[in-house]
Amino acid sequence: SIECDSTIDKTINEKSIKIIDSPVIYANDKKYEKIDKFCSEIMAHYINEVETNNYLPNDFLIIFPIMKGNIIAPELQTKIQEYWISKYNDKYTQYAYLHKHTAGTVINTDDSVDATRIMSIRSSKGDGRRIIFLLGITEQSLKLVSNKKKGLVYESYLHVALTRAKNQIYFGLIRNNDDI
Repeated sequence: SIECDSTIDKTINEKSIKIIDSPVIYANDKKYEKIDKFCSEIMAHYINEVETNNYLPNDFLIIFPIMKGNIIAPELQTKIQEYWISKYNDKYTQYAYLHKHTAGTVINTDDSVDATRIMSIRSSKGDGRRIIFLLGITEQSLKLVSNKKKGLVYESYLHVALTRAKNQIYFGLIRNNDDI
């Protein structure tokens, strides 16, 4: 079982995992209103964490199982960037960094030390931040990432995703009756 670190101040967050009902959004989805509504809901949680706990951009990590064709990730990057620009009136700083893997290369997390990181589960391994948003994670997406139907690799990616948070996880749950 996964348990929360007992040294974390429980007054910051009453529940270590908060479920967000997530709509099904496909890579070719053209319903911008649905995408915008979901991203705005994520941003409401994001902004609440900033305002409640005085968090900075580098306190956040947003994890997706798959980045290829992901239409939520760039939208969130834009909204996060706009939020911090309006907060600090500094349009020259990169507050959100979308890490995309290119075949044959390694993601350089030095590019996003002070920014909110948006990345895949594979890229997030070994990284940790105070607040984690897990989005788009379904049984099928984890199977695609692991190239297996089930078993150790499938479960280890879910474990990686769930163990990146130091204080809080926001889990975008797609209610589709799968194992997740």
